[in-house]
Parts: sequence; C-alpha cells; structure tokens
Amino acid sequence: MTKDILSGIETEADAELVSRLQQVDHPALAADKASTQVTQLKAAARAQRTASAQKSWKWILAVTGTVVMVTLVVIGFMAGLLRNVQQVQAASLDNINGIVEISKDAGQTWIVVEDGEGLTSGDGLRTYTDSGVMLTFPDGSVVAVGEEAEIFVSTLDYQTRVLTLELLQTAGETTHWVVPVREGGKYLVNTVTGTAQVHGTVFNINVPDTELARFAVTDGLVEVSNDGNEILLAAGQVTLAEGDGTLVPAAYDFSLKGELEAIGADGTWTVSGVTFKVTEDTRLKGEFVVGDFIHVIGRVLESGERVADMIMYSQVDKEILCFSGTVESISETEWVISGQSVVVNSDTILGEGLEVGSLVEVRFTVQEDGSWLALEISQFSDEQGPPEKKPTKQPREPKGPKGEVNGTGEPEQEMEGTPGPVKEQGICDPETEQIQPEAVRLAERYSVTYEEIMGWFCLNYGFGEIDLAYRMSLDSGTPVTEIFAMRESGTGWGLIKQTLFPKEKPVNKPDPNNNNLDLTPGPDPNPNPNKGKN
Repeated sequence: MTKDILSGIETEADAELVSRLQQVDHPALAADKASTQVTQLKAAARAQRTASAQKSWKWILAVTGTVVMVTLVVIGFMAGLLRNVQQVQAASLDNINGIVEISKDAGQTWIVVEDGEGLTSGDGLRTYTDSGVMLTFPDGSVVAVGEEAEIFVSTLDYQTRVLTLELLQTAGETTHWVVPVREGGKYLVNTVTGTAQVHGTVFNINVPDTELARFAVTDGLVEVSNDGNEILLAAGQVTLAEGDGTLVPAAYDFSLKGELEAIGADGTWTVSGVTFKVTEDTRLKGEFVVGDFIHVIGRVLESGERVADMIMYSQVDKEILCFSGTVESISETEWVISGQSVVVNSDTILGEGLEVGSLVEVRFTVQEDGSWLALEISQFSDEQGPPEKKPTKQPREPKGPKGEVNGTGEPEQEMEGTPGPVKEQGICDPETEQIQPEAVRLAERYSVTYEEIMGWFCLNYGFGEIDLAYRMSLDSGTPVTEIFAMRESGTGWGLIKQTLFPKEKPVNKPDPNNNNLDLTPGPDPNPNPNKGKN
C-alpha cells in the first residue's frame, strides 16, 4: 500500500510530507482514501509554493521598482548638478557698451556679442573704440574691460566654490575686483611682458603695446613677476613690465585729466598747473597740442619727479587731478604726502582713520599761487566696489518711411552721400560744437572727412559703431551707407557681420589647458598709426 501511495508522489517535498504523515498514529487508510489524501496534500503543497513564489515576485518587483525610481532620481539630480556645473564654468558679460566681440577659436574669427553670451575656457574677447564690457566670474570677481582691449581666457574652472582663473591680456586696459581666493584656487593675469597674481584685491592692468604692461594696485597686494623677477605692489603703487624683461621699481601712482598748457623742449609738460616729464618710453596715443584736454597716467619716483607712462585724449572735459602716497605729517592747514605738500581747509573731505603712515589717494586742484589744495584725501581701502550691473540696452528701433523718424513726423536724415548732423544741441550744434579727438582719429584712420564721421555720430551712433562700420566697409567693399542702412532697418551688428562675411563656425574649440594659445596678440580691431613710443 505504501508503494502504491508513494507512486503518485512527484517531488522530494511531497515524499517527506507523506513520510511524516505515516509516522503519526492513525488508523490504516483504505487505498482509495489514501490516494485521495495524497492528491489533496500535493494540491496544498503546490498552492503553498505558488503563494510563496507570488510573494517573492511581488517583493522583487517592489524592490526593483524602488531601485529604478531611486536611480532615476539620482540620474536626474546628477544631470541637474552637471548642468549647474556647466552653467558656472563661464563668465557672464554685462554692461555691454559699444562694440564687443568674442572668439571661440583662439582669435581666428570674431563674432559680435549678443545678449546672453558667456565667456569660457579658450574664449577670447575684444572691444572697439569707445566700447567696453564687464565680466562677472562664478565666485563674484569682476573685470571691467575698457576700449580697444583684448583678453583670452586660458583657464576658467569653478568647483566646490573654488575659482581657478588664468587670463591672457594682449591689449588695452582692465580693472579687476577680486574676491578672496580660496585655498586651492588661483587668479592669474598674464601679459606678454609680465604676470599679476592675486589673492583678493583691486588692481588695474594697461597694455598699450607688446613691449609694455603697466600694473597698478588700488587695494590689497599684487605680486608682479617677469622673467624671474618679482615685485610686491601695495595699494597706490605701480610698476612697469618691459619687453626686455625689466621690472621697474615700485612707485606711487598719479593721474591727471586737464588742459595741456605747455610742452617744453626738455620734455617737461604742464597740465592744469602740474608739471611732469615725458620720456622716449612714454606711450602717446595721439598727436597733442597745447589746448587739448588730455589724460596722463604716470609714476612719482623716489626723487619726487613725476614721469608720464601713457598720455591719451581725455573722455571728459572735467579737471580731475589725483596722486597717491603715504601720509608723512599732518597739521591743521597742511599735509605732507610722500614729499608733496598739500593745503587743507574746511572744504577738504577727509576719510576716516587717517593718520601718519596711511596709504592715501589725494584729489586736488592747483591754486593761483601754485600750491596744491586738497579737495579730498581718502584711504585706498575706502575705494568703491565694482560697477553695478545695468539692464541690457534695448535694440535700436527701425526708422519709419523716408521723411519720418519712428513715426514722430520729424524729418529723417538722408542716407545717401555724406551724412549731416540732425541734432540741434550739444556737440552737434555748429555754434557750440567742440572738436572730438576720437572723430579726428577715425577720420584719419579711414581717410574720410571729420564732418563725415561726426555726421554719423550725430545720428546717435557711438564711435565704436562707426569704427566697426567703416572697418567692415573697408574689408568687404560694401559702401558704408549700405551698412548703416542695414543697422537702421533693425539688423544687429552681429547679423550684419555674418551677412557681409559668411563663414562656417569653427569646428574645434581651443584646448582649455592653453595648449593652443600663445602670447602673440591677435588682430588689432583698431589699427592706430600713433600707437607706440614718442
């Protein structure tokens, strides 16, 4: 009977169940009943295995679903994190003024900056005449780029709130407001002739040509190096890095904006009553005559002699005379600052905490008796921060039909031939018009009349726009009137340039490790025959 019962058992589990059942005291079962019971037991065992398997699969599916969901969340988080990382690996361009261009191929081709552009590793940036832009880096550091400047971003990396930045400046002027650099970070500015390394400060770099770079510090300390030589500049100090590898000794800074009153045969010039020396190394950006309103920047040597480093036309007709130095003595009516006596009175604005030994900047005017009256004396640590971001300028509105300007009913200046002034006030009023040095330079540069340049200027074009239009006209053979007509129709400068010079976009992006950037300046957007030494 046992054999008959076991013959219907299919698995070892069933056999074990039957064996255990046989060990229990119970009356002997008839063969048919035993067979029925075995069938019931087998059915129960299968049901138990099925239920167990269903529970297992439900658990596996639940766990798998959770894992998938977590994986998707992690992937989404990582993707967002990567997007954020990518977003901060660039400097934003703000306060765009005039014509600003960027390059994505190490200066081979340039495109006019449009809204929303950024600057990343390997990119270049340059500005035109009467143009400028502000760069804001991920850590909050700011660089103001002046006119006719050119810089390249050799390295820009921002990880875990640490900035690693290396710039190459080949032309023009930049002013830097640097947030304190965290451990492991770097803020480095290279020029052809020297390098500035900082850890949180305010400083200025001016590169007039490939043979000179001028470094000036407003706040903090800057280490300037050149071919193995190093100089540590404090606030108010300046040095020159020259093409032969020389770093001139640190000296205090001075700046003059005023009327050129005299040019001596011995190189002594006078601006608003202040005399200084012009040497063969002084960079002159223009051909100056007595009566010009000019801007002079230079150094006060240990002997007290003032030497001009650079001279250019002033952009403002307001007298601003400044110098820096260390306070040596203080009295009620006179202060001595680095050997220079200045008169103080009740109208002199004095900064807080000034004492003997303070590093200060002095704004002054020259009195009739030749004495210097201090208008303001302030510590360099009191310097203002970087400029605020300004809303992006709205695009130029297209003009209406000929004979009407934007539907106002006012007559529109004809675009044919040499344009003429349309404004009846300020510098465009023939009775009060003042000579614009920038218009003179552009007229000479492109062999046109001064009146032609001023005609476009009086149509509300900046000198940077005029410069770009004439340069594109020269390079493309397109009449300048057609280029301005495109602009007046509402077409942006970037699209105009693409239309005149259709080119394929660069395929290969420059190596961010600076492997394909050298120290040779790129094409000069503003060729200036007067650039260089006197």
